[in-house]
Parts: sequence; C-alpha cells; structure tokens
Amino acid sequence: MSKKAMILWCIWIGFLDGIYCWACAGLPNSGFMWVAFVSLPIFFCGGAEYKTFPTYFCSAASGVFWGLISLWAMGLTGIANSGLNMFITLTPLVALLCLVHMVWFADTVLGHAPMVFGGFASAFGTGGQNSLWVIITLALGLVLGILITEGGKIITKVVDKPAVEGPRVSA
Repeated sequence: MSKKAMILWCIWIGFLDGIYCWACAGLPNSGFMWVAFVSLPIFFCGGAEYKTFPTYFCSAASGVFWGLISLWAMGLTGIANSGLNMFITLTPLVALLCLVHMVWFADTVLGHAPMVFGGFASAFGTGGQNSLWVIITLALGLVLGILITEGGKIITKVVDKPAVEGPRVSA
C-alpha cells in the first residue's frame, strides 16, 4: 500500500469509527460501545480475514460465557480479599478454559483463544451485565474490522493500480 493509499485508508478508518460511535450513541446500551474495540484489534492481529468471522464470533461469545461463570464463581467463595478470591477462583477456571479452547476445540469455531479472552475480559469489564449486548458489540467490532479491511483493499486497488505503459518506440 502506497503512502497515498495509506492516508486515504486512515481517513476511511476514522470515518467508519465515527459512524460506529455515532450509531452506538443512540442505542440503549451505548455504554458498551467500547467492547467493539476489544474484538477489533484481535481481528486485525489474527490477519483480518473475512472467513474468520464465525470462529472469532463463536469464540468471543464463549469467552463471555466463561467470564460470567467466573464472576458467578467468585461470588460463591465468600473470600473477602478480592485478589485472593480471583487467584483461587480464576486459576482453575482459566486453566479449564485454555484446555477446552486450546486443546479440545482447537480446530473448531471455538478454537480462537485470543477472542475467547477478549469475550472473557469484556464480561469482566461490564461486571457481567447485559451479556447479550456485550456479544452483539463484540460482533460489531468484527464487522467494523471487516469493513475497514475491505475498504483498504478497494482503496489500494484504486490508488495503487499499475500504470499503463504507453506504446514503445524502438529505434
């Protein structure tokens, strides 16, 4: 991608981000719009391929589920020290989460561990509230990533198209 195409792509990214934030500001759970920016960089770091959407979405949704289980389990212990409570509760749960997603379901739509942790972190960041909105917003982040990527491809094709050589005159 040329510098000119990169500049246009940056404007495209800003434009889409602005539209996303403007649209989300009108939703009932606008306070969750930040969750999209959890899934968006994970999508980019994973190669930003359209075909990965089902795996990323399912993995993120399962991560929200794991986060909810963890929050529920931490509430059961009765341990007043929050650090100790998290250590005792999360150590076995995160080990199990890793076993499930990195070993047993590694080659399935539940096998993308970074997105599982993105969903897990989002559940924690929202205190386990409005999990459906958290999952929807994680998906919106993936959609935003696809639109950014596809826009970049179009910009590159238009701006960086190979120059057509004129007729050659040989002497």
